[in-house]
Amino acid sequence: MNSLLSRLAWGAGLCLLTLSMILAACGGAMGESAEAPGEGEPYESISTVAAPTAVPTIEPTPDFGTVAYDVPHEMVREKAVEVILLASSSEEEDLTGALEEELQEVDQAPQNVTTAQIEVARYMFATLDSAPSDAFEIVPHQSEKQELSDDEPTQWEWTVIPQKGGTHRLILRIDRVVGDGANAESFKEEVHRDEVTVEVPFSLKVRDALSGFDLKWLAGVFIFPLFFYILGRRDQEKKKEGEG
Repeated sequence: MNSLLSRLAWGAGLCLLTLSMILAACGGAMGESAEAPGEGEPYESISTVAAPTAVPTIEPTPDFGTVAYDVPHEMVREKAVEVILLASSSEEEDLTGALEEELQEVDQAPQNVTTAQIEVARYMFATLDSAPSDAFEIVPHQSEKQELSDDEPTQWEWTVIPQKGGTHRLILRIDRVVGDGANAESFKEEVHRDEVTVEVPFSLKVRDALSGFDLKWLAGVFIFPLFFYILGRRDQEKKKEGEG
């Protein structure tokens, strides 16, 4: 009987020892999993999913078109001159002929026709400024901002009247509207600038002063009477010499 009790006690002790060892092993593993390796601080899992990469904004390729204009190098004081600018959305279109036709309609011969290829957009701006500001009076015929037509050249025209003699400049500037032109993100971008030096004589030339008169009328009113007056004086002088 004593032998049986001893065996049961020995078996119970062995089970308790084994259970203690198992619990100690589990507690150590849990402690190690709660700490970062080699740090001794609580371990936090790190996501391996990469952060989204920002997609770079790609600016659209600008379109190119053609412009033609005529800003004379010489003008006469107080005599109006028409400055015409034509713009096309096609970079291959030759606007020289169309510009010459527009100048003929205002009875003006081409003097300084200039063409250029520029970046264009749906909406374009064109301005003509005087330098100095009081050298020319400039009257625009259209709005600075116009929508570029796909069917025919878009036209800007200014009447320019020189106010004083000397060497001055006319500054032609062309801008395109980046964006659709209907929101705050749209802005103007200069695509072409031309500073044309203009010579304006201080005194009017005789041919320019008389350009508005009919020469036949001038001959009938002034030249012929003067001619007959001179002939009459010569006849009188001859008569006096004969009497003497």
